[in-house]
Amino acid sequence: MKRLGVDVGSAYLGVVLLEDGAVREAHYAEHKGAASEALEALLAEPRFSSYDAAGVTASVEGRDRRLIDNSLALIEGAGFLLPGCRSVFEVGAQTFSLIFFDSEGRYREHTVNPPCAAGTGSFVDAQAERLGLSASRLAALASAFDGKVPAIATRCAVFAKTDIIHAMQEGYSLQAVCAGLCDGLGRSVVEALVKGRTLEGHAGFVGGVSLNHRMAAAMERLLKVPVKVPRYAAPAGAVGAAL
Repeated sequence: MKRLGVDVGSAYLGVVLLEDGAVREAHYAEHKGAASEALEALLAEPRFSSYDAAGVTASVEGRDRRLIDNSLALIEGAGFLLPGCRSVFEVGAQTFSLIFFDSEGRYREHTVNPPCAAGTGSFVDAQAERLGLSASRLAALASAFDGKVPAIATRCAVFAKTDIIHAMQEGYSLQAVCAGLCDGLGRSVVEALVKGRTLEGHAGFVGGVSLNHRMAAAMERLLKVPVKVPRYAAPAGAVGAAL
């Protein structure tokens, strides 16, 4: 049975095709405010044009009862992509959360970020734009840097801007600033969600921001446990919608 999963985020569109319990096709990219048009174009492609059932989730608010709850889709996707993982971080464009599973892989609970964009994908996009970069380029520069980084406050966009300007004035390179920013983002997510808990075994990381390897490495250092980013981590919500 072929199952199509669609996750319409505030900035990105995730689409996957599951067959025989495995992801056969996957797409994750910005829709630039034209999600419907982007989805129509994808469904016209041969790889996504044939399926037996479809599930759709969306992070944007709506009253369409056919939509699968976004939190439920993320929980299902995280459990599928990271079997045996007891705790999974999810960071998207507008929200981030920490999902807990029991030893049998059953959902236990989850906690979400405060009502603030700091640490989310939109925050990363805003800082990248300020530096004249794309979010993916910022992540690449940060991951490739190995050296002293400036401290960047990432709990507030205003403070982040001030720290970035100050770091540049002190002579830090663009790569160092990118690395400092990503390290700060990893710290902000961990501090906002873990709150003194001890995580069992390794942790997982899904959602679009999981593609930022420097941020994942920063989280790993703080948590003192391995942080695994599975294949198809970015469209985890779409995987859950398909399931």
